[in-house]
Amino acid sequence: MHLLVFKRLVSCIGVVSGSAHKLMTTLMRTMTTTEYTDHQLKDTINDRIFSYLYVSPRVGHIVYNVLQPKYDNKYLNNVLHKLSDIQHNCHRRGLDCHWDYTRLENDLKEIIELKTQLEQKLQTKLKLQNKIQSKKRQNKVISDELQQQYNTISDVMKDIYEKINVLEEVVIKFVLQIPNDIRNDVKQEYEVISSYEPKDKNIKLYKVLNYIQLSYINKCLFNSIIGPKSVYLNTIGTQMNDSIIEFFGQSLRCNQFVDISGIDFVKTAVIEATHYKELSDYKSDKLQINAKHKSTHNQQLNQGLHFVGNSSFESICAFISKRQFNWTQDINAIKLLSIGQEYQQCFTQNNSLNATIITKPDENLSNYQMNELNQLLWKCLTQLDIKCRSIRTGAQQLEISQFSGIDFQVWLRSKNQWLTVCQITHYKDYISIRLGAPESHIINACLHLYPIIISIIEQNQTIDGNVEIPQILNKFLI
Repeated sequence: MHLLVFKRLVSCIGVVSGSAHKLMTTLMRTMTTTEYTDHQLKDTINDRIFSYLYVSPRVGHIVYNVLQPKYDNKYLNNVLHKLSDIQHNCHRRGLDCHWDYTRLENDLKEIIELKTQLEQKLQTKLKLQNKIQSKKRQNKVISDELQQQYNTISDVMKDIYEKINVLEEVVIKFVLQIPNDIRNDVKQEYEVISSYEPKDKNIKLYKVLNYIQLSYINKCLFNSIIGPKSVYLNTIGTQMNDSIIEFFGQSLRCNQFVDISGIDFVKTAVIEATHYKELSDYKSDKLQINAKHKSTHNQQLNQGLHFVGNSSFESICAFISKRQFNWTQDINAIKLLSIGQEYQQCFTQNNSLNATIITKPDENLSNYQMNELNQLLWKCLTQLDIKCRSIRTGAQQLEISQFSGIDFQVWLRSKNQWLTVCQITHYKDYISIRLGAPESHIINACLHLYPIIISIIEQNQTIDGNVEIPQILNKFLI
């Protein structure tokens, strides 16, 4: 981490390759920022794309408000009409359905009615307030009748607010726990949808060394002296790491994915919106950097910064949260590619490749885009000629934010187990609503390089203990 980057908290700086200029021009026409006009954006195509999240307390409350779900009548009416579907959805996911849905239905109807009344009373109060202020400006006497009307409407609104607050104690707790919808073709348990078995390898004919032994013999990866959670790549390991990145990256670029870099730091609010769960203790969060300023409790939580790495889903979500997508008939999807690192709570660094698709809010369109991404990445993985399989995530295993999911796994013979190397997730509009960009669906695929490398090391060993690099990667070797 560069000291300058740390001090200035510069975020999301990406370079667009020459082959992506035309596509990037189209992309820029669909995205607006507060930093540039459309004309200026076109002029910066040969430079960099900039995006950032403010970290000052002056604007912290704005980000905080944007990332909070809006419980207006339109949203609550939608929840009311989908109440039976939500109950069924919770049951399919195996979630604790302890809610009294009959009471919830009545509470929702009442709170919607009260909010409607409150809006009407507010309009009346504003009219009376304007009359009073007008008389004050004209130095006229405010009649007792007018003042009494204003006081009465204020008291009525106060009573309505109190009733709403009581109801919200139940309703909002429920709304916060509503899971995403589930795609229709998702089954209850995991389902193997594709598998690949190399045909021409005679590895079963001799004793198999594990990837640790092979790495030592071939000097391809070691535990780093920098830290116990790091892996040091060397010679063959480095070659495979770089060639896998180029192989998958080129395949995605050929399918209209545009390179961006991620953000090293993102706000606590983005973490909450992305995973939709609150960290129990922000101070003990190892990846958080505390903001040094005086603020209210909510602002202080929101000002927390997380070190997430420049190729994490949270980074891309931070990028999305700063943009508005103007969909047209010709432009209905935007594809972004980020290559780098992501970090887990234990400070484990994972080299990863994130491919994200943002589409207009059309379920058929976003399902189609996910299927296309799945087919593309699966084709790339099988071209490595290693034993692998593709699994559709079952309803019981879906995270609360997931609409559907597919995992790619590779076989590690020394441990007799499957390792997950890629996770493709359809979030529908669940996360985008919480990022302040409701008019979009999000699909994300995260490819983890380390398990691919160790699987190749084991599956591509020769009888004399050497490791062969897959043929498809040879043309990408440096």
